[in-house]
Amino acid sequence: MNELDKSCDICNEINNVKNNFFSRNLFKVYKKQNLDTRIIYRNQNFFVAPSVGPISPCHLLICPIKHVCSFAQLDDLQLEEGEKILNYAFQLVQNEYGYAIAFEHGGTDEKAGSSSCNHAHIHILAAQISLKDLLTQRGFHLERIETIKKLKSKVDIGTPYFFIITNTGEQWITEDTVCQSQYLRILCATELGEKNGLWQDDIGVEQMISTNIKFNKYFD
Repeated sequence: MNELDKSCDICNEINNVKNNFFSRNLFKVYKKQNLDTRIIYRNQNFFVAPSVGPISPCHLLICPIKHVCSFAQLDDLQLEEGEKILNYAFQLVQNEYGYAIAFEHGGTDEKAGSSSCNHAHIHILAAQISLKDLLTQRGFHLERIETIKKLKSKVDIGTPYFFIITNTGEQWITEDTVCQSQYLRILCATELGEKNGLWQDDIGVEQMISTNIKFNKYFD
């Protein structure tokens, strides 16, 4: 097992530890569609899967296998590999739906920030939302970065942050000064006309399965 945190549901899922969220709540429905897992792609260091509680027609997660609280805690080689997978998945969503955005609630070992999960993950949404403008309007000061590898030099490792990718592919970071659970999810859900952005309120397993079926072919 790769740095498994037994208290982390994502670690337990990817390492096939029994009684994780997927096995308890999703497996039986997935099995009816001849699917044994929600994971679309996995290699030694990363995996791609539909998000629980999707808030757009396609809602993917890019996660490291290693248990870290944010992408900023990965080393340079892992970040470089993660960015390639992120860019590939981002482009797939754009090709399928015409647009995409991405974001991360970057937490720390001591402070979860606005993340509801202490295992690092980047969201990719099929959504046409100006998330940069929405944050700027709310008083956040965003700094543009050329590559996700810059997270390590631009982010205070002890401070939660927001990382976003716009519809045009620009990457921006800002400090998470809100620390409201799932803040960016809720912000996006509101713009999309969803009642609530909290994943716990609507698991959306049928939509998750639809995403698996649509994207599994791209990662064979």
